[in-house]
Amino acid sequence: MRSSVGSLQRRGLLILAAVTAVFVLPILLAWLLASGTIALLPKARVNHGSLIEPLLELGALTLTADADTMTPLDRRFGEWTLAVIIEMPCGPACLDVLDRMRRVHLALREEMGRVQLAAFVDEQTPPAELRSLGAAARTRVYRTNVPGLIERLRRAGAIGEDEAGSNRLIVIDYAARAMMIFPARADMGGVLKDLRRLLRASKTAG
Repeated sequence: MRSSVGSLQRRGLLILAAVTAVFVLPILLAWLLASGTIALLPKARVNHGSLIEPLLELGALTLTADADTMTPLDRRFGEWTLAVIIEMPCGPACLDVLDRMRRVHLALREEMGRVQLAAFVDEQTPPAELRSLGAAARTRVYRTNVPGLIERLRRAGAIGEDEAGSNRLIVIDYAARAMMIFPARADMGGVLKDLRRLLRASKTAG
């Protein structure tokens, strides 16, 4: 008799534990996830670069090519531009960024024509040095007010006060607005993914 009663009690406890597990554990797990105590799910990453919000108008930026030809940004550039800020002289790290940026452009394949490459150097850079860098970079290099550009990016919150502005990549849209920025040592695979996403979105919107 006692054995039978004990068996019933154990069965009751098991049923109670099962009901508790079904109803209480999901609530507890949800609380732990929300509080950050545990992180079972990887965080989704929308962008590899940082969005500039609101978009930074660069239409008034004036560029000077190696032939001392001055042109406003919005007349020179097309649908999308991937630009890099360069501090002269351009050392190994700078040349590496230019080469990897060119590889990203090539990886766009059939979409290459929708993206232009540019490099911004300080307006005091001699034309001969500009031409030399242009040959090494295999992209268009322009003189402009680089300190002023970096300061505008700082005011927009795109570059921290204690961060350098050189070797950073900027995505500029068709209306000459800076909309995304990447760190100096950006993962070019991430840059490529962001560019492809932007190109797909703009094609759909169009």
